Amino acid sequence: MSYKCASYLTVLTTIYQYSHILLHKTTAAFFVFSFILCLAQGVIQSLLFSIDSEYKTLLHRTIETVDNAAFLNITEIPSQLNIETIPLRLCNSIPIGERPRRENCTIIFNTSNPDPTTEDQAIVALTTLQKMDQISFNAGTVPGTVTVRDASLKTRTVTPRCAQTLLYAHQNIRNFSSEDLTFILLQFWLLGISMLAVTNDSVAHLWTVLMTRALITAWSTYSLWRTQNFTSIFQRLYSNPGTPCNINFFPDYFKIRLGYEIPDLVLNVIGFGITCWLSFHLLRIYNAQAVHYVGAPEHINRINKLFLAVLSCLQLEVFILVTAMGLWVDVLSNTAIRHISKHTAAYLGVFITTSIVSLIVATQQGWYSIKREMKRTVLVFFFLAFVIILGWSVMFYSLVYRWTFLQWPFLAGCSVSSFILIVCSTALAIACRLNFGRGLKQYLHAEAALAKSGFAPEVFRHDEEKNTPFDLSTADLKESSFSPTSPTAKYQQPIPTYLIQPLPHNRPASIESTATVGRQAGAQGAPLRVPKQAERPTGSSMQPLSKYGVKFGESF
Repeated sequence: MSYKCASYLTVLTTIYQYSHILLHKTTAAFFVFSFILCLAQGVIQSLLFSIDSEYKTLLHRTIETVDNAAFLNITEIPSQLNIETIPLRLCNSIPIGERPRRENCTIIFNTSNPDPTTEDQAIVALTTLQKMDQISFNAGTVPGTVTVRDASLKTRTVTPRCAQTLLYAHQNIRNFSSEDLTFILLQFWLLGISMLAVTNDSVAHLWTVLMTRALITAWSTYSLWRTQNFTSIFQRLYSNPGTPCNINFFPDYFKIRLGYEIPDLVLNVIGFGITCWLSFHLLRIYNAQAVHYVGAPEHINRINKLFLAVLSCLQLEVFILVTAMGLWVDVLSNTAIRHISKHTAAYLGVFITTSIVSLIVATQQGWYSIKREMKRTVLVFFFLAFVIILGWSVMFYSLVYRWTFLQWPFLAGCSVSSFILIVCSTALAIACRLNFGRGLKQYLHAEAALAKSGFAPEVFRHDEEKNTPFDLSTADLKESSFSPTSPTAKYQQPIPTYLIQPLPHNRPASIESTATVGRQAGAQGAPLRVPKQAERPTGSSMQPLSKYGVKFGESF
């Protein structure tokens, strides 16, 4: 029986969400466009992930066969901007500072000093579609050998020195693959946030979508420049005459990446523009509903905007912090850092525990404590936010984290964004805490109660700053700020005309009201006449007062 009830409720919830999306043409357009955009970008990122994974596997197998010990080291170049002269270093420790570089690093190749043994040899270039068929892996010998044959049948053997230089390409393409997987997951997350925005009329979720789209567009612009830059770096390190390899492992790799990244950037720019336009129209609709079910004063609207800002920052913080945490854990577990770092286990334990526990608890506490004005609980949120901020700050004390931060811009961007968002969330939460007791809790509760009962928003208006008393007899019920085209217009209920009468306490003292006469008549024993159902206007209905929790004999 309980299973049937649960299934029935699930079906009803699904039908409600579906109907809510299609209630208005703007909400329908926003959801459909978000779905198409996420699907298109997910396909592009999947194609990028496919080619990056293929080349990552190729390089890993080549290095593993020729010189497996190379994976115990890391490589670096001084700068990715000044690439006229590139000294490629192989290090067995974290190379931060001049002394560690001198003691722990070896320059395995400098583009300003070509290798004389390969300078006069013809370059062997792989064919993209047949590259695995053109490489012969012989792992049975010690050390193993890898022979590359191009389309013109020229062959070249991968030397240990060549394998060491390929370690730099493997590190970067491995990072590209992790980024691709992150963006694939991001599209699913964005689609979910977009659905919540339209099904819940949520301004906070809408702002989260806009901020995320802006960050994605900025990163895709940088990624396009980075691909062109790495094209030049890889050419100088691997395929130019005089390089240790003298093999073009990447004949069409960067062309294919550019072929995917350019459409991705175009989609991001167009998608961000259209999302902004649709969001502007949705915000106009949601603005009329946010806290206006009972005519919130201006100061309540201002406090509510702070609360929505906190909520938006926390929602975006969830994904970015989890992403940064996952990337950092992957670096600690699956790269040479695992062997180089002396405190890998401590980093993993402290970082995972602090981030996951603090993030889940902090997000929940921040959301509920501010909305319900829970003074003690909000202190717990401040403490957890301080722990996260302190944890990220202490991480920069680690040489391992600093070096990874400098070498991998995507991890650096996620870390900085996460740090900024948690600081902004804390600052906005403090501003909300200073406004506790000014009525936000009561208005949010009234909003939820009236929305649940299907009451029309903005029927009652009140301007606290003008200090004008509310008079239903003079209220402009027809020209409310509530839009008839709002997604919640179906919940509007008509007010019976016999109820729209001037209230006794708002009438001039000189005018004797009918209600007063009725009460006087009641005092003299005459019965108070209540309009019968037939005398009421056609189409009107009156719900029993007990439905709204009012007992007879009480003043309301």
